[in-house]
Amino acid sequence: MQSNIRHTLKTVALLMFGAAIAQFLTNCRAVSNQSSDQASSTTVENSTDEVQPTGCVTSINDPAAPVTNIYSNPEEQSSEVLDELPNNTEITVVGSQNGWLQINLPVAGWVFLGSTTVSCGDTAAIQTVVSNVDLLKEKAIGGDRLAADMLIRYAFQADSAGAEVALGAIMEWAQTNPELLISVLDEQPQSVRNGVLSLLKFSLSSEAQSTFEAALTKQSSDSPTAQTWQQDDRPSP
Repeated sequence: MQSNIRHTLKTVALLMFGAAIAQFLTNCRAVSNQSSDQASSTTVENSTDEVQPTGCVTSINDPAAPVTNIYSNPEEQSSEVLDELPNNTEITVVGSQNGWLQINLPVAGWVFLGSTTVSCGDTAAIQTVVSNVDLLKEKAIGGDRLAADMLIRYAFQADSAGAEVALGAIMEWAQTNPELLISVLDEQPQSVRNGVLSLLKFSLSSEAQSTFEAALTKQSSDSPTAQTWQQDDRPSP
């Protein structure tokens, strides 16, 4: 009986997660479509200090436009358009900030998260996906922030089979290195943070949830992840 209840709650959490992320991506693309196309295009010197984890790749993929602008900083209104990349171009991510990704290949700059996708392989060959996601998970558990960020992005962009694999990896990560998960979630858009935390609340065992909450209590009072978790725990008036 308890197993059936937990399965039902997990299903509800997955639906909430998917709805939140779909709304976020819609908002990102709406903003992206309003960007100016009049800025001149210049190529920026590349840096190869950081490389993406093997097995999963991030690509430009905006269904609303054939090309995507690359900006000089993660503030569109004060940012210069440095270049534009066509859909299906693989990019190397070296950082993230509230709905933006910082890249250094094939050009350096910032791109809307909603104009990108992560692929960890064809889910028709699910074992390949499992292997690639496991690699991201192990890197995340070991403290690799880029792998951690990519795992979260893949979780909400993958199809149902891939998302299930990635979300399972995130739940394991939450039990083994919750501090890094919290830190990475602090940098995510609120809708992404809400989706991941909802999944953890419905899916983690009581013991695992206690471990995660213990890590939350060590965070600063302005941690968005800690604040969101506490707000969700408050009783309704």
